[in-house]
Amino acid sequence: MNDHNAGRYLGYAACMVMAVLLLAAIYFMPLRMLFLDAPFMISNIINAGHPMIMEHRYGSFITQMWPWLGSLAGLSLYDILHLYNASFNVFYLAVAVLLVFKWKEYGLAVLLALYYTLLVSDGFYWTNNEIHQAVGWMFVWLGLYRYQKQKNRSLMVRMLTFELTAALAALTHPLMVIVLVFVWGFTLLEEKSEGPERRFNIIFSSIIITVVTARVLLSVFFGWYDQDKLNTTGAQVLEFPGRLLQKELFSEVLYQYSHDLSGGLLLFLAGLILLIRQKKYLLSALFVSVIVAYHLLFLAAFDAWIGFYSQSELMPLTIIFGLPVVTYAHLYIPGRYLLPLFALVSAIRIAIILDASGPFAERLQQTQTYLDRMRQQNMTKALIIEDEKMRQQYIMTWGLPSESLIASVISADGIARTIKPVPAADTSSYLHTPPGQYLDCFRTVPISGLHQNYFQLDTTNGYRLLYR
Repeated sequence: MNDHNAGRYLGYAACMVMAVLLLAAIYFMPLRMLFLDAPFMISNIINAGHPMIMEHRYGSFITQMWPWLGSLAGLSLYDILHLYNASFNVFYLAVAVLLVFKWKEYGLAVLLALYYTLLVSDGFYWTNNEIHQAVGWMFVWLGLYRYQKQKNRSLMVRMLTFELTAALAALTHPLMVIVLVFVWGFTLLEEKSEGPERRFNIIFSSIIITVVTARVLLSVFFGWYDQDKLNTTGAQVLEFPGRLLQKELFSEVLYQYSHDLSGGLLLFLAGLILLIRQKKYLLSALFVSVIVAYHLLFLAAFDAWIGFYSQSELMPLTIIFGLPVVTYAHLYIPGRYLLPLFALVSAIRIAIILDASGPFAERLQQTQTYLDRMRQQNMTKALIIEDEKMRQQYIMTWGLPSESLIASVISADGIARTIKPVPAADTSSYLHTPPGQYLDCFRTVPISGLHQNYFQLDTTNGYRLLYR
């Protein structure tokens, strides 16, 4: 943003938004850390004795190292939960601070804050989608690239840092392929570099192509979740492209853009109008094409709207919607209006995020109720018959073994207990699980393989049925 003072204050405001999100994360720690992936990852990291990088998403080390180091230091499980929970938002805040106070990229700081607020409500309570860490690395990549170019750093230094940060962004989540390609394309078309810098951009572009290709190859040939999603998406796009708009999910996406995600729609319209006003017709075509393609891929990959999950998958669109806005808005809107507008939008979105805590608090309370019944019945390992009511209340139930195990360990009596939801038809086979086995989220593991300083699960009694 050209108006230095207005831009600087907007940057400060962006840092304040990220600080408020950190405080909210700390306050809602139990809801976030006892929801699906977070307890699953914590228990796996502690039991394995090292970070658990999934699907080659290497940039997630920035958060995974903290529960690992906490367990090595002998911290209590409760303290490890706090450490892991805060690590996500501390990372995002640290990126904002770098953008504002080191690199003076105030517009990027605003875009960063919009990413973590504008298309988010339920998604705030699901910490472990690596796309959020990938986006953090992407802003490090872009901010550092601009800063080093402005300071006329040597080509070798620029190449090394460009490659490292671009690789961290791209490899940490497949969706960054789309975002990186758009952001770099936007950068090239906007900068219109001449002379040596134009030749440098050929080198930088080859790096982007390399890291994007590496991410695609890892997902296609060396993944399981990503590979399955890519196969499903490719089949639907190639064979039934017209049917994507007939799916119920398409209607749900339209509904969301007219309600909870309306800010994203407004940001898209603002970005498109600014591009056209600036006569950036090629950028406008790229802008619209990428957004349409992103939505088609989303419709092909998924069949139903799941609040926390679907929001997280759509959040990268904020960067695409917003990049033209933070680039050109100051040319048409006086700086004195931009700060209150950003503050108002941020306040509304943070209020929406806080208000979304209800379902997550209810599912945690239900888990505590189950654990209380287990205490009363002197049970340490329970099976619960999963039905539609339970699935609706829990949103997803697969994480309950880890959720209940960690919740019980940090409770008042500290006795390890675990709950496994099972289909009614399979109850008999699960009841015959040997006493020395633990029914984890996706597999059966020996209790002796758990970290005994944290998870001292009973090995003398088997699983029993807990009636609801």
